[in-house]
Amino acid sequence: MERLTSKYDIICGKLGDGGDGEHTQAYYVIKAAQEREELQRQGDELDQQIQKAEREIKALEKTLQHLFAKNAGYKRSFAPVEQNTPQFEQKVLLEEQHRAALSKYRTHRLEQSELEEEMARMADQLAELEDQKARLSTELMDLSDQSEQLEDRAAQQLTKLEGAKAQVRRMLNEQRQRGAGQALELELALIEQRSTNRSLIEALTAIAANDPKLAMALETKMAQAGVQPPAFDPELDDDDEAGVDVA
Repeated sequence: MERLTSKYDIICGKLGDGGDGEHTQAYYVIKAAQEREELQRQGDELDQQIQKAEREIKALEKTLQHLFAKNAGYKRSFAPVEQNTPQFEQKVLLEEQHRAALSKYRTHRLEQSELEEEMARMADQLAELEDQKARLSTELMDLSDQSEQLEDRAAQQLTKLEGAKAQVRRMLNEQRQRGAGQALELELALIEQRSTNRSLIEALTAIAANDPKLAMALETKMAQAGVQPPAFDPELDDDDEAGVDVA
């Protein structure tokens, strides 16, 4: 187009302007060439569009053929299957497999639900056992501390008892040397036995303080034996103090 326009301008420059606005023959020749070229271009574009449309139509025809084939197969799948045919046997087999698979799935779901419930119960039991373990550990530590205290107390009582026995033996020797007789010896033995009994009862009572069942059993036995619970015994304390003064 540019080449023809330039050519037209050159021709118009040589021939000059018509003056009255009339166009020369060259103008119409160039115009006709331009229209022919424009038509050629439009024709080429239309030809390309037609070719593209033909290709799309062929592709659509193939797609429709494939769709028709699928629809035909799908339609045939709804057709009733006659007995004593391979298709009927396959249908029966597939139905049995489906029922077996469904039953197996339900069984697995039920087992899974039961296992989840069992795991939840075990988790609760484990939490309770952990709490119980913590409580028992605390109680064990307390009992260990109390046991150490009782051992110290028993050792002190034993030391006092050994001292009292030694003092009683010295008193007995002195009284025998003075000839006081057997009555004083029996009285001192009684005092020693009462002191030993009181120490044992106090130790048992301290041990049973943390065990209600053991405390109840100990109280019952003491009541049956006519033994009073451990308390301040003025007579025994006076005897102990007297023994210390004699020493």
